[in-house]
Amino acid sequence: MGLPELIDEKQVSERFGISLNTLRSWRTCGDGPDFYKLGTTRRSPVRYDIAVLAEWLRAHLRVQKARATAEGKHVAL
Repeated sequence: MGLPELIDEKQVSERFGISLNTLRSWRTCGDGPDFYKLGTTRRSPVRYDIAVLAEWLRAHLRVQKARATAEGKHVAL
């Protein structure tokens, strides 16, 4: 198994179109994607694995209610 492809929180923020504060809030609350903390201090850099981000996005995919009902998928609320 090779090393994960890591990106920083600024890159995640830009790719997702969300603010850094939202991403940081997700981390604090445990709602966001899993991440790496490279160090032991508050200021240690945070990195995200591209593959983990893709899995997290797929897990949060929602479809229209009519199609979801027909296909037995999650519905966006």
